[in-house]
Amino acid sequence: MPETPEQVVANWKPEEARQYGEMLERLAIHMSDRINYAEGRRASLSTNASGLLAAGIAILALVKDVGLVRVPLVVLSLGLILTGLATLVLYVRQTNLKTFLQIASVTRPWKWFYRDALIDSSRLTGGWYGFQRPQARAAAGQAFDNQWPQFADRFLTLSDPHVNAIQNLRQVFLLHANERYKNQHLSELRNVFNWGAISSVAAFIVALAVVGVVNLAASGPPIDSPSTDSEQTVVLATP
Repeated sequence: MPETPEQVVANWKPEEARQYGEMLERLAIHMSDRINYAEGRRASLSTNASGLLAAGIAILALVKDVGLVRVPLVVLSLGLILTGLATLVLYVRQTNLKTFLQIASVTRPWKWFYRDALIDSSRLTGGWYGFQRPQARAAAGQAFDNQWPQFADRFLTLSDPHVNAIQNLRQVFLLHANERYKNQHLSELRNVFNWGAISSVAAFIVALAVVGVVNLAASGPPIDSPSTDSEQTVVLATP
C-alpha cells in the first residue's frame, strides 16, 4: 500500500522538512498573487461592463433626434445594454458561487484561513450589519477566550517542521485548484464581454448599411424636370 503524503514527510529529517516547508510557503504566496491578479482582471471587466450599460442607456436616450441613424443606434444601444447586463450577472454569479472547495474538507489546511484555523468561527461574530446586542457581544468574547487554548495547542504543532510542511503542501494544492477555476471564471467573463461588445458594433454596422441601402432604394434615380418653351434657348444658325 503506497504511503500517504503525511507518512512520506514524517520520514524526512527535520532540516529537509523545514526547507521543503519554506519553499512551499514562498510558492503559496506567489500563487496567491496570481489569483489576486485574475480577480483584479474580473473586477476590471465588471467595471467596463457598467460603462457599457451606462453608454447604452445614454445612447437610447438620445436617438430621437438623429434622423436616419436612429435604428442603427437603437440596435447598438440594446446590444451594449445586454452585454453590460450579461457580464454583470455572470460576475455576480461567479463571485457568490459555492464551489467544490467549500464542500471538500479532507485536505483543507487549517494554518492559512480563519474558517479552518478557528475552532468554531461561527461563534466569533461581529454582529449583524453593525448591530450587536450586549449579550451577543459578551457571548462572542467568552467564545474567544474559550477557544484560545485549543487554537494555541494546534498552532504550536507548527514548530514541528513536518507538520508545517504538510500544512503548506495542502495549501499549495488548494491554491492550484482555486487558481484553476478562477482563471476559468476570468475566461468566461472575458468571452461574454468581448463577444457581446463585438457583436453590438457589428450589428450597428449592419443596421447602418441596411438603412443606407433602403433609403437609397426609396429615393430612386433622379428625374429630370421637362423644360418649358420659355426655358428653351433657340440657336439660329447663320447662313
